[in-house]
Amino acid sequence: MIVLQETTRMNVLLSEMRRSLIELKMGLEGALNMSDTMEALAASLFIAKVPDGWSKYAYPSKKGLVPWFSDLLSRVNQLDLWAATLEVPKSVWISGLFNGQAFLVSIKQTTARRDQLPLDTMDLLTDITKIQSAEMVDNAVDDGCLVDGFFMEGARWNSEEGCIAESFLKDLHPTLPVMHVYSRA
Repeated sequence: MIVLQETTRMNVLLSEMRRSLIELKMGLEGALNMSDTMEALAASLFIAKVPDGWSKYAYPSKKGLVPWFSDLLSRVNQLDLWAATLEVPKSVWISGLFNGQAFLVSIKQTTARRDQLPLDTMDLLTDITKIQSAEMVDNAVDDGCLVDGFFMEGARWNSEEGCIAESFLKDLHPTLPVMHVYSRA
């Protein structure tokens, strides 16, 4: 189950963050001797950089500490809501997952099991909807899943004509509308 894999990885990251911050606090208070890792953590926090000790457990990101932490909170929120019901959300923020590829494979697996077909014959198909953001999604789809969190570079999606168009000036990474991802043999 994808939500279990994702929450496990998130808990490892959060545990490391908690452990290292408690250790740093104790070092700053004089209860522990300051180690090289504690000094590196303090230096990273001082310059608002994601500490290396956290990065090795985290998702790939080039963001500074403040936007990274805001992103982390959004990811935790998605996982909390998903884990509370153990039902796939109406729309999954795929770029908020540690392993978005595993989620896409699970869509293929679900269809293969339902239709009693071999997994290696399944293909993923996508339809870009007219729904501009996940907040506008009313209901989940019956087949596949709605997915958001995709961006374009050097182009944009023209929702009126339903096609790729030239990007607007200074809009470097326009978001794609919510996508319907499903599988067929």
